[in-house]
Amino acid sequence: MPPYDWWSDPPDEVKLKAYVFNVTNHERFLLGLDDKLNVEEIGPVVYLEKLLHSNGIFSYLHDANYFVKTLLRSLVTMYNREPFVKKTIYEHLWNFTDPVLDMSKNLAPGLVPVNNAGMLARIYADFTDEMTVKIGPQWGHKEFFQIDRFRGEPQLPGFDPD
Repeated sequence: MPPYDWWSDPPDEVKLKAYVFNVTNHERFLLGLDDKLNVEEIGPVVYLEKLLHSNGIFSYLHDANYFVKTLLRSLVTMYNREPFVKKTIYEHLWNFTDPVLDMSKNLAPGLVPVNNAGMLARIYADFTDEMTVKIGPQWGHKEFFQIDRFRGEPQLPGFDPD
């Protein structure tokens, strides 16, 4: 469906396909015997979400910052963790925990606020920084993608719109 059509008449169902890959030669790759990783596709794991926002809103979260990602990479190296771990699909998507993540949260709780890095668990987390923006033809082009609510509130804390 073209982007404008999707925006002007959004579907009430969203299909999420999560493609999970199994690395089949990680030991040979780490030993330097193979130059490339061999991957085997598992899935896709498909979720169907039924949505209805009659007021034409769209919610999203920002991505984790570069510093958090760098800190996690450093801890993985510092604590001699293996670069490949065995996880079930459920763990990878919904319940990805690791001692490095726990250590990161203890060292910098403000920077690493979670102990579950499951891909879909993070996407569907409690949305503490949820933003609701205006989409759909009922808002017109002047109000398109304007913030309607931040963290469920109609205005930013400490901001006086008058």
